[in-house]
Amino acid sequence: MAVLVLAFEGVDTPALDRFSAETPTITRLRERGLTASLESTVPATPSSVWTSLLTGTDPTHHAIGDEYVNCGYPGADRRTSAVEVRRPMLWEYLPSVPTVACGLPMTTPPGPVGSGIVVPGRTAGAPMEAVRPPAVDDQLVSSLPIDPPDPDRPWTLPELEGPHQVPTLLAHRQRVSSSLLEALEWELAVVHVPVADPSLFADGKTAAERVERAALPAYRAADRMVEALLTHTPPGTTIIGCSPTGCRPLEGAVVHLNDLLTDAGFLERRPAATPRLPRGVSRLIQTVTGRSTWPETNTVAVDSAYRVAASRAFCPRASAGGVQINRAGREPEGRVVPSSYEPTRQAIIETLRGVTDPAGNRAFEFVCKREHLYDGPSEEALADVLVSTNGTGCTLSARPSPDGTPVRPVQGAVQTGVGTLFAAGPAIDTADGRFEGRPVVTDVPPLVYGALDRPIPRLFTGRTPDPVVHGPVTEESYTTVPPGLCLEGERLEDVLVEHQELDDPDYWK
Repeated sequence: MAVLVLAFEGVDTPALDRFSAETPTITRLRERGLTASLESTVPATPSSVWTSLLTGTDPTHHAIGDEYVNCGYPGADRRTSAVEVRRPMLWEYLPSVPTVACGLPMTTPPGPVGSGIVVPGRTAGAPMEAVRPPAVDDQLVSSLPIDPPDPDRPWTLPELEGPHQVPTLLAHRQRVSSSLLEALEWELAVVHVPVADPSLFADGKTAAERVERAALPAYRAADRMVEALLTHTPPGTTIIGCSPTGCRPLEGAVVHLNDLLTDAGFLERRPAATPRLPRGVSRLIQTVTGRSTWPETNTVAVDSAYRVAASRAFCPRASAGGVQINRAGREPEGRVVPSSYEPTRQAIIETLRGVTDPAGNRAFEFVCKREHLYDGPSEEALADVLVSTNGTGCTLSARPSPDGTPVRPVQGAVQTGVGTLFAAGPAIDTADGRFEGRPVVTDVPPLVYGALDRPIPRLFTGRTPDPVVHGPVTEESYTTVPPGLCLEGERLEDVLVEHQELDDPDYWK
């Protein structure tokens, strides 16, 4: 059996319902198969979520919990890459299965592929480094319909200046991915289809208008891309569409997490570090313009605004999704001794659970200890206290508030931790099949293996797809995983290449 995975980005079920008339190809696939909303892992930061989607494991197993690798305190960190991933990508268990993987986040630098091709990529809005993908055949790349030809950038445009360029990006990716599916024999294909990115929305009178104006052309372009890919898909192929995140307009509040910690006595602010607007001026600007001054005037870095090393706890970045305790023996200048760790953590949880937005609603969907969600061997990849704003009208910021108000009104667009999932084709049981509960991103790789009629790798932490696919589902410990990948939780430096400075141009040669 063949499987085509359409890996959307920024797409959720309500948006597909709303744009169903504008996306006839995607709508037909959804009507033929099973559909559900798809929940992200926590935190719902892109690097972590995409790694969960591609490895079938939660962050405490694949070790990617943030956009950055912690190298001490804020300001000393570096961006994550595929080098740090501690679990195999879903195609790496099956080296004999011809695979085409196009433009997926967290595939730079690309890892081993037994039979097929991996073209690394980045999310919309972020240029891809000039990496020469080792799995890409020179002759094949030179024949791709890229204008102008650029073998080092086969999957992306140099820059994205705004939402008006997303259809152009998708048309470019449509030509490249269609050429690969047509030129190669494949059994598994995974193609990245970015649709909505909060950073790219155009101006409008309201946040909802900005999202709608930017999203509609992108959804139309995504549908054209899907239609083109289906023309190069062999008969009898199962189609799985998934998006690990959604994107929605935000007319609510931004929660400045470090300011909350400062007010509660867990974090020290540097004197006069933040140029603040008087609260009255800030509110006047918002009243006149209809927009919050966040994030435009909120540019002070965490390490410049707070005395992190001298404090008990801090939020290094919004993408960390929670609070890191300045623990003795772990952080470079840790202040919280082991006997005070749990009392400090519980006090932070109780403080944050009581936070409300300006309308009096809960600011956080939940606040909890990381081990309440996951129990893998790489729990240090996550913050000590995890928070989620899913289901609320809030978004998170680690930067200081311009006027000192920890929870402030804001308009804009925000990534959500709920996307979409649909599956159609001969492997899917549309008569009696069902998605149980709300699927999470780690459930997608087991579904892919079930559709391929392959045993589910025992390293996956997602649920088996018994209620969805035809036939029995089995599990197996794969011995074909390429050497050098972590299997049972060894230390990262024992199983992967030594850390190198990713900013070093020589590293990418």
